[in-house]
Amino acid sequence: GPGTNEDLDVSFAEVGPRGLPLVSLNIPARTDAQGRFEFRKVPPGSLHITYREKLSNPNFQSWQNRPLKDVELKSGQDLVVNIVTSDRPATPVMNFRPAPAPVPIPGAEVKGTLLKPNGQPAAEADEGLQVEGSYLAVGKGALLQGSARQEGRFVKTGADGSFRLPLFERAQAVLAASEDGYVKVSLDQLKASPQITLEKWGRIEGTL
Repeated sequence: GPGTNEDLDVSFAEVGPRGLPLVSLNIPARTDAQGRFEFRKVPPGSLHITYREKLSNPNFQSWQNRPLKDVELKSGQDLVVNIVTSDRPATPVMNFRPAPAPVPIPGAEVKGTLLKPNGQPAAEADEGLQVEGSYLAVGKGALLQGSARQEGRFVKTGADGSFRLPLFERAQAVLAASEDGYVKVSLDQLKASPQITLEKWGRIEGTL
């Protein structure tokens, strides 16, 4: 039968040394009475579709994501998937320890220019610095600021699409998002070519 009222997530397939996604996606979806779901404004790339399994944690309410299906989404693509899954396992017990806060490098910065998919400057777009072990999430048409703004790892691009971000230890990449699209580039790529271009959002729908 249909999987109804299931909380689903989509995440990047690329993971770090601890087995966690290098960049979080925050684009949840819930299945309806027919098991149908839809994710909008999805960045292109190799992705996992997962469901949320509640954890028995004495400190706070939490969950972990269990895999349902791997997909490959192209720029601007509308992807339709059908998922067949087994019964969920028993609820596990897990204790969570937060990662250490990122450490800024005095006087060092990252800078560049962001363009829309049509080549025009991307003004007022979100720019974030990805640091190993630190939270940074992509939402619907935007980056979620959270701790990244408090730590100084989040800025808005200027009228000409330019941006400047302070550099942190264990920094890995720069992310950008707006209503026009999403892009992620490594620091080495940005150093070689400081002008980066957003890729169009895609969409995933299906039945669980």
